[in-house]
Amino acid sequence: MKKYKKKEIGLTVLLLIGAGISIASVAAVAFILAVVSSFTGDPTALTGAFSLLTLVMAGAVSGFITSRVNKDGGVPVGILSAVISTSLMLLIGLIIKGGLLPLGAILNLLVFLAVSIIFSLVGKKREKHRRRSY
Repeated sequence: MKKYKKKEIGLTVLLLIGAGISIASVAAVAFILAVVSSFTGDPTALTGAFSLLTLVMAGAVSGFITSRVNKDGGVPVGILSAVISTSLMLLIGLIIKGGLLPLGAILNLLVFLAVSIIFSLVGKKREKHRRRSY
């Protein structure tokens, strides 16, 4: 009888996958809310609110999915990938703006990080307890 070894994925690969999920969820939610905004009378009037809503929804989705996908170490991987994706978005914003980011953008990123952490805690798989029947 042959025993097959399961090849485990390394921590760096898990973190990169989690950060990719975070960035992809931000892009997907931003696209959906951009379409919703285009149907309003003045699409640019809700830019700030939709920006915050995008990051909140994307943080919730990415934190939940990342912690669910990684079974054993879901919460630490979810938190670290949220930190990586937040720092990546902050770095891109600093490069685009020439080193000066508005306070609102920084607060939006902090909200994204907090929501991602909360939903990675919420999304962790609970241990199944066996019920004893007497």
